[in-house]
Amino acid sequence: MGIRYFASPVSPRQIEQSHECPRECFDGDDAWDHWGPGREPTLDLDKCYPELQWLLGGDRPRRSYALVRGETRQSRYGWESFHRLLDPSETRAIAADLDELLAAPDQLATIGCRFGDRSDHAHEDLRRAQAFTTRVADAGFGIHYRIG
Repeated sequence: MGIRYFASPVSPRQIEQSHECPRECFDGDDAWDHWGPGREPTLDLDKCYPELQWLLGGDRPRRSYALVRGETRQSRYGWESFHRLLDPSETRAIAADLDELLAAPDQLATIGCRFGDRSDHAHEDLRRAQAFTTRVADAGFGIHYRIG
């Protein structure tokens, strides 16, 4: 099975609600209501999220690092997932940063050096992350993601 990454949109109302109840007790499904049944965008990076952590993080993390920052923790009961909420303004900043990164081929050159035959997969994940964050930000939503 392994550790995986999955993200979905959350409304500003649900983000505010999470401050009152941090255990994801969202009422309703605002993304479903906004996009329609089964049409809401999602981002599944499966097990490739560490490549994006490496590319976006580092000594001077990019703004888009916020989309993949975090690690699971091992407890005596097994893995504890990492959860994070990004508000709409963070989501917009991440989308803009990914646009900038994808428009600069020289910045992407390190992917091939670091990941070899997996570099095409890392490029595709960056493009999917950019499309996802743009679509979510354009709708005025934030993001909930889970690594675990």
